[in-house]
Amino acid sequence: MNENKINCEETIFPNEFLQLFSATKIENVNEGLIVLLHSYLLEVGFVPKNIDSDVSSCMPKNWTDSGIFKILYSHVNSPDKLCWITWTPIYNFMNIHATVEDSDSSDFVILTLKLSTFLNTDEDVSNPQNLFHNVKDLSIIFKDKLCYSLLALLEEGKPSFGFGGLIDELKLQKKASSICPFYSENVTSKSSCVNVICK
Repeated sequence: MNENKINCEETIFPNEFLQLFSATKIENVNEGLIVLLHSYLLEVGFVPKNIDSDVSSCMPKNWTDSGIFKILYSHVNSPDKLCWITWTPIYNFMNIHATVEDSDSSDFVILTLKLSTFLNTDEDVSNPQNLFHNVKDLSIIFKDKLCYSLLALLEEGKPSFGFGGLIDELKLQKKASSICPFYSENVTSKSSCVNVICK
């Protein structure tokens, strides 16, 4: 494999994903997809529990126990809180359920992915370059819909990321500039625009 191809693969997949994929004994496409999604969680700062070695070289213990795919995580921003993520394959779909441990039953996130949208199910499961497609779209969907939503639950409404993580003054300026095109730092009557936004 030439150097250009290696660099291309590394930009498509999360850092160290190929190492983790090759170190894991993947038996089917569902397991391959979970390893990729697990790598996205690592990118966002989730930390798996029950790991024997480095996170880039092995999956957590019993992650496929009894045919149920379930992993316990914490996050670097909330190390004292734990969350479970469960993957359930149903026909051509992967249902993903994430919940904060020891929290109200309403604190959960659910995401359903259509396997054929991101997987070439007829390909050799040992070759991730051929197994996956639309990887960039998968990354955006999974992180936006599940990872960041779960992180918001862990941080109890005080997010350290995205719009919610900005200080109040920056939030106000961002709202004004996005909704009122004439807004700028040089406008003296900022409050009139902001009042319209808040109504």
